[in-house]
Amino acid sequence: MTTEEISIYKNQIIEGKNTNLRIASENDGAFILELRLNPLLNKFIGETDPNLEKQQQWIKKSFVNTKDFHFIIEDKNKLPCGTIAVYNVDYDQSKAEWGRWITKPKTPITISVESAILLQFFAFKKLGLKMLYGGANNLNWQVVNFHKIYANVESIDETHTWFTFNEQNLIILAKKYKNFHNLHSELNY
Repeated sequence: MTTEEISIYKNQIIEGKNTNLRIASENDGAFILELRLNPLLNKFIGETDPNLEKQQQWIKKSFVNTKDFHFIIEDKNKLPCGTIAVYNVDYDQSKAEWGRWITKPKTPITISVESAILLQFFAFKKLGLKMLYGGANNLNWQVVNFHKIYANVESIDETHTWFTFNEQNLIILAKKYKNFHNLHSELNY
């Protein structure tokens, strides 16, 4: 993956049927903090510094980091609904972590699920990765159960269930939720 290709991806919107993903900018700092500091949402994620300036600096570093693609999930009216990311990309090993998946309360399931499909499509088809990995807090049973539908459970410890994902897992997910997205021909199934 060249620096030029990465730069193009950092400035591209991934368009879906119900959802768009765009790379987070410093202007999204307040929205990201709103999500991460929401007591309904943050019980399953790590602590977040509430300082807006620090959040904006973190986003700025993320934008220039060629191993980090931190997206804002938007509905078709361009209203932000959440965040999702591919990060710690190892281009040599063709793998990365995915997570930072947080959506506002009452976000339609079509948007939440499609955001996961779009992100994995981006990772496998655009970045050319072979594997994604990530974990979910065991108390976050909805996310754990969602991943168990299509992902590979690698391990379970006291606090997390750890998963791996490949392109075949994406196909399983995309087929199960075929009415939630418009990637049928791109996924060749």
